Amino acid sequence: MSFKESIYIKNVGPIRELRIDDIRPLTVLIGPSATGKSTLMKVLALMRYIYKMENIRSYLRNSEIKRSPFRIEFKNLLKDGLETAISKNSEIVYTAYLGGKPYPISYKGGKLQNKFRIENEHLRFFKEAYVVEERGAMPVFLSGRSTGRNDLGFYFNETLADLQDALNVTPNLDLKHLGFRLTAKKAGNNRMRYLVSNSSENETPEIELKYASSGIQTSTPIVSLLQYFAQGFSFVGALRRSILSYLFDSGRLIDFQPTMELMELPRHVHLYIEEPELNLFPTAQCALLNFAVEEAFVNKKADRELSLMIATHSPYVANYINVLLRKSRLGETGLCEEDFDVYLLVDGEARRLMGEDQYTGEPVVDISPLTEAMKNISREYISLERRNE
Repeated sequence: MSFKESIYIKNVGPIRELRIDDIRPLTVLIGPSATGKSTLMKVLALMRYIYKMENIRSYLRNSEIKRSPFRIEFKNLLKDGLETAISKNSEIVYTAYLGGKPYPISYKGGKLQNKFRIENEHLRFFKEAYVVEERGAMPVFLSGRSTGRNDLGFYFNETLADLQDALNVTPNLDLKHLGFRLTAKKAGNNRMRYLVSNSSENETPEIELKYASSGIQTSTPIVSLLQYFAQGFSFVGALRRSILSYLFDSGRLIDFQPTMELMELPRHVHLYIEEPELNLFPTAQCALLNFAVEEAFVNKKADRELSLMIATHSPYVANYINVLLRKSRLGETGLCEEDFDVYLLVDGEARRLMGEDQYTGEPVVDISPLTEAMKNISREYISLERRNE
């Protein structure tokens, strides 16, 4: 059954007004700093989380659990800047469409509207996974030098918790976008040492991840989390924590009359990545994006669907989508051409950069707005030359 989503946001932080009518499996957001890229992703993650909880609540109601088990307090869900970005003047409308039927969740005038019951055939189970730009600090936490919660924010701690789970499942990684590998070795006090070495035949000494190059430190969490959610993440455990533990703890297990099995629910992972290009040379940026697509859409387990939303400042990342579009036409990405989208965020709005090649008719990303900085450098260079004449 087809699953489609849309989002409308007005007066939220730097976002004046924007609408995405069809959120594609691979969506890239590009634009200057403070134009709303991360804000858009956080708002979407928030609304998708509420929709996830509505799916769980509907599943329980459809299974004879009459009393609503979850109370959603919108203001308590606002984290990492959304507390001040969202006000009574803000308007947010998220809509999921199943088989053409809309399930809207809206926030307007300071009130959340999310009252509906999802039909059994439309139920889904979701995992929202956010990968923050501050991930370069995580190797220190993995080394055991820093423990517990910190003041780096909700999304940092969520990313760190997911990363620790991911490395427990797959502690050794091939960082092929850089030509290195990560190896885990046991240390004292139930800790692990994460060591980086060259993956070529010319062996180099191993160094600890926390002392590796900044590009290795910022991209290792992305590689680990992509592999984890594509292959290692246990939906069984997540479903038990979300539903069965509630029924057991509340003494309602005897009332539970499921009309469908938990594991029959279609499963989705929404992965949000802030600035995958951090500290990477352009060729490595493209290689990492290529790896991300392979893991999320080719190598993933058949029991789940993944989507990627990426916020970036890099024109290389946006331009490489054109390569992935052509690879998709050759059947190499697990995606079709309609699964890609690129938006330029500027002046509080989102401008879609997808267009059509005038010679081949193929869908392409219009990168001309992204080359203005290079043109300005050329203009400045020429103007200085003329001053010398």
